[in-house]
Amino acid sequence: CGGIMTKDKFNELLYRIQRGDRSALEPIFNEYYSGMKTAAYFILHNESDAEDAASETMMKLIVYAERKKASERIDNHSGFMRTAVKTCALDILRKRKDNLSVDDLEVCATTDVSAQSIYRYDLIRALNDLDDKERELAIRHFMFGEKVKELNKYFDYRYDSLSRKLKKIRRKINSKLKRK
Repeated sequence: CGGIMTKDKFNELLYRIQRGDRSALEPIFNEYYSGMKTAAYFILHNESDAEDAASETMMKLIVYAERKKASERIDNHSGFMRTAVKTCALDILRKRKDNLSVDDLEVCATTDVSAQSIYRYDLIRALNDLDDKERELAIRHFMFGEKVKELNKYFDYRYDSLSRKLKKIRRKINSKLKRK
């Protein structure tokens, strides 16, 4: 995913999307769609599902842009988009199957994302066991790297309370992953 778009250009486009300019999505689409579809295909092994994951990621980007604060910036836009499409692909995989089959494990073994896919699949299951607020905190902090100070503004917790809450969430997720 990604190539020539700068982080400043990406953040400017997000700002325009936030202000209702849907034409700002086109350069992001042109830059990332093909790579996102490929990344999703390595997880899903199905062209149609991979297209769905890439398209859903673009739709979620609009929602993200509308909800983010104008001052929030994404420093690693390529990583952000990669993580977002992989999350969508794994969500599709989770909906498609209750459990990974032996066939999935054998196919995954031939790709460079095998361990990551299985781990992320389990991680998504663990995230789904959290309540909505905990899930959003976990995703924004652990997956997108938002700092406690940034989250503190959005969630209206005291800094130390939010730090404790994140530690508790981390313990919950880790305990669910260890049971696998």
